[in-house]
Amino acid sequence: MRRSVSTSTVAGAVASVVLATGAFASTPSTTEPLNPFSGNLLGHFLGQPPLHENEDTPGIRKLAWFCPRPNERVRVDLAPGIYTPRNGYWFSWMSLQGYSAPGAFRNLERVGFTEPTLIEDRITSLKGYVASTPEFTAVSFSGSADVKDWLNDLTFSQVEDARWGVPGRIHKGFTDALEREWPNIALEIARQSQQSDSQGRAPKPVYVTGHSLGGAMAILTAARLQVMGIPVAGLYTYAAPRVGDETFVSFLEETLEGRIWRFNINEDIIPRLAPVADAADDFARLLPERLGQSLAEKFRNARYSHAGGLFRFDAKGALSGPFSENPLDERSYWQNIYDRSQGKDLFSKIIVNLRAALDHIPAASFCSFERPTP
Repeated sequence: MRRSVSTSTVAGAVASVVLATGAFASTPSTTEPLNPFSGNLLGHFLGQPPLHENEDTPGIRKLAWFCPRPNERVRVDLAPGIYTPRNGYWFSWMSLQGYSAPGAFRNLERVGFTEPTLIEDRITSLKGYVASTPEFTAVSFSGSADVKDWLNDLTFSQVEDARWGVPGRIHKGFTDALEREWPNIALEIARQSQQSDSQGRAPKPVYVTGHSLGGAMAILTAARLQVMGIPVAGLYTYAAPRVGDETFVSFLEETLEGRIWRFNINEDIIPRLAPVADAADDFARLLPERLGQSLAEKFRNARYSHAGGLFRFDAKGALSGPFSENPLDERSYWQNIYDRSQGKDLFSKIIVNLRAALDHIPAASFCSFERPTP
């Protein structure tokens, strides 16, 4: 969040790959809200691609490059505790609409959402929306829209006791960002979800989703809703960082048993942050020695962890999972970055580790899902 820190060197070392390639969201343009590239620098560099009809699937409009856009009514599988590709696709798409909200509200309305309501705090760059269909209510958060947010949040330098009756410790910056707008967010979720569904039943099921730092907001929102007594039917995060310690994660997995799904793409660096305790020393080797040792001790004590099973796209786009948190995999990831970076200047380090940034581009999350059959 927008707060000064004394560890900007850390962010420069860790985030240089991401920031240099435009993997963070810039201030989006609302002149072409249908373009999912409009929220990141790569999209501005490539330009606004025209839309055309997909010859293989008439009626489904696709970007002229590679990213499909739905042109049919949203339809998710509401059975609790079951992952389906349809849900992975749709909640990924929903997670990206916040980048260009409120311009993207036209997208939401076209696929069947009503009453899209903006979530926004310009001070913390918190952004997202609450929207409903006749069957469910969706709460979505986008990633950070400010370079300073990336530089500050990637340090993960402040962890405090969790609030709101949630046990464990969580990242203070994420917590403070959500706290500022929580009264408005909670009221809107309650208002929309309490409306009867298409079968006359109330409340509607609530689904929470988010991409990147928006995924962190989604995790905290789901935990807080559960404590408030508003049941969360599903939590879907895409390329989200770790937000809490093992105690917090245990609470989240118990209260949302079988309803947490997280998705990463290949070498994306953001879901690897903050490093788990067992990989703290491997991460620290990427930094100046004194700073690295200090942070390694901090991460060992913080004991960050991920909740839920992981589904991961490999370099060829094949999806596999779910996987549990694997310390050996985490250590190997940071070791590989270290090995590839040896003996190279900063620019060369960025080039050899470029995939860690490209795999985090917001549109990449959506584009990696095959469109399900209606």
